[in-house]
Amino acid sequence: MARRDSDRNPTARPRDPSRRGKPLTAEKAAYFALMTQGVGSREAARQVGINYRTAKRWQAAAKAAAAAVPAQPVTISSRYLSLDERILIADRVRQPGLSLRAIAAELNDRPRMTLGWDSPAERMTGLLTTTG
Repeated sequence: MARRDSDRNPTARPRDPSRRGKPLTAEKAAYFALMTQGVGSREAARQVGINYRTAKRWQAAAKAAAAAVPAQPVTISSRYLSLDERILIADRVRQPGLSLRAIAAELNDRPRMTLGWDSPAERMTGLLTTTG
């Protein structure tokens, strides 16, 4: 009963035992280069000298990695602080003499894109004058 590719195919290149457990980066690159040239997966695996199961595992991982790429950038809700705002808070908290209220007032005075580049105070004033 044949258990290895080299047993099934006498022309298959045997693996070097000193490479056991080492990365197959060169073989992987050669395998995918052959695949892009139109060589079949079994034949490409045989030419590179890897097991067909290894080749199939590499193909599945490449397919999963390609599918994992999001088609559109993820939009973060304006409800949460941006990274810049979080860094600003972290920097200001360490400064002596600044309270959290002063930092919050500084952040609330900044214009926001979601408010049409108005600051929250300007938007609130506008809403109060139109309704009152």
